Amino acid sequence: TSIPGSSQYHKYWKEQKDRCLNGYTVGGVYITGEHYFYLNFCRIEKKVVKEDGRETKELGFPDFVSMDYYYFLELELCENPVKFGRPTTEKKGIILAKARRKGFSFKNAAGAVWIYTFFKKSRVVIAAEIEDKAINTFNMAKNMCNFLNEFTEFRHSTIKNTQTFIRSGSEENINGQNVEKGYLSEIKILTLKDNPDKSAGLSCTRFIFEEGGLINYLKKAYRFAEPTLRDGETWIGIPIIFGTGGDMEGSTRDFADMFDSPQDYGLASYANIYEEAEVNTRSGLFIDEMWFRPGASYIDEKGKLHVSMDSNGNSYRWVAELSLDQERKVASKGSKEDYDVSITQKCKTPTEAFLKPEGNVFPVALLKRVHSRLRMNSRYKNIGVPGRLERTREAKRPVKFIPDRSLEPIYSYPHKKSSNSESAVVIYQSPPETSYPSEMYKIGYDPVKFDVDNNSAYKSLASLIVYKGYQKFDHGYDEIVAEYTGRFESTDDINEVAMMLSMYYGNAKIMHENEIGKDVIAYFHRKGKVHLLEQQPDSAMGKVIKNSKVVRAYGAPMNDRMK
Repeated sequence: TSIPGSSQYHKYWKEQKDRCLNGYTVGGVYITGEHYFYLNFCRIEKKVVKEDGRETKELGFPDFVSMDYYYFLELELCENPVKFGRPTTEKKGIILAKARRKGFSFKNAAGAVWIYTFFKKSRVVIAAEIEDKAINTFNMAKNMCNFLNEFTEFRHSTIKNTQTFIRSGSEENINGQNVEKGYLSEIKILTLKDNPDKSAGLSCTRFIFEEGGLINYLKKAYRFAEPTLRDGETWIGIPIIFGTGGDMEGSTRDFADMFDSPQDYGLASYANIYEEAEVNTRSGLFIDEMWFRPGASYIDEKGKLHVSMDSNGNSYRWVAELSLDQERKVASKGSKEDYDVSITQKCKTPTEAFLKPEGNVFPVALLKRVHSRLRMNSRYKNIGVPGRLERTREAKRPVKFIPDRSLEPIYSYPHKKSSNSESAVVIYQSPPETSYPSEMYKIGYDPVKFDVDNNSAYKSLASLIVYKGYQKFDHGYDEIVAEYTGRFESTDDINEVAMMLSMYYGNAKIMHENEIGKDVIAYFHRKGKVHLLEQQPDSAMGKVIKNSKVVRAYGAPMNDRMK
């Protein structure tokens, strides 16, 4: 209400600038300057309930919510640790995985505008795999700049303003030369598609990697960008890398690796409290669905209504989780694909955020939960006995198993080329000493294609699973009794393991993938053991592959239909 130009007017805007730079404390609660700026000077799309009850989305000022309160505090701690009495060496970037629709594109846009508005000669880069993702955030930032120019004293004139770049300042003619003056701050976008080195050479105040789970060469792009944010060992600017559940595609491995080991990349790391199995590990920052789930509620047995978020922006996570569990229960009655997608969008854990539901015929979400439980308790590794198989001269027992605890089975994948891959045979249950049905055991064999794999930093591995597949319940049924996962330099050595496993389990038939396992058949022919290979299941294939022209004597092809 002050008159523009008056002392009160100048005092007000000076005070607002101070709060935007140094934060604001009310009722003993401190919020950061960036958070204050976001709440009071940035407009975002938000749900609005009209007088007639209709819900729609309109531009408005953000609400104060506890999720943002903690995020902006953490961001300031990482970007300006000295303010909290910590050394400059604790300045670090952030890698963040999150559930969908938590408003982080708006928060990143607001952060870009905050830096652009108050810090001279600053540069914020918004990088993405495809231009559309970066432009979306960039346009949010430009809209916020327009609001500042129209309604505040934080306005900046621009020297350049395009669809991908904005630079503040003005040009002044001095001695016949145009000289740039003013803040000279910048916001620009960068498209990384198949070109991660584009991030090199740009000295930055903040480098935002938009949807890191979609960036094909995230690690390379980050390594190229890292020197632009450092002066020797000191961080001058910081990176913010974030990814959204449901937007994790084939590129997710880089993002997941960096999220699981942020300290290896100079990024802030946190106690991994998100996964039951990872209580003693570190990870990046994670924002789950329960942090911000407005509108969710629960009525207890006494009829009392509990809401997931009160009018002050406090989150009641237990209410949000009950609501989410009920939603999942309903979703589980639909298709597996829809259920998996809903889990990635509204994830409880990083594992769920990184879930890739498409292209998999198995219940991935359920398997992830089982996998998490196994990681939490590694006693399963003691169920089997590692060792090796050796030939004997006994007709009835031509192969024997030699336990050897010094051998290390492979329990993780991908497997680095630099690591030993010969692994061990693991026996969970040896065949009975007495007689048993001749078809009780079956073997599934996923072979490797080449003797040596030079095209990747990781080794492809062969896998052999021995299981009971004969419905004779007094002997057990549908149980895995042995396995081998690994590889030798020669495929012959792997085929020999398959052959000895078959002989150890009473000449169990081997079903192998025959599209890449041509030398499997050749090896068994040379050894006079081709009868141990299962014939191609033409009748089963005919049910899913019509008019198949694949004619092979042994094994089975593997494609989406066969899966």
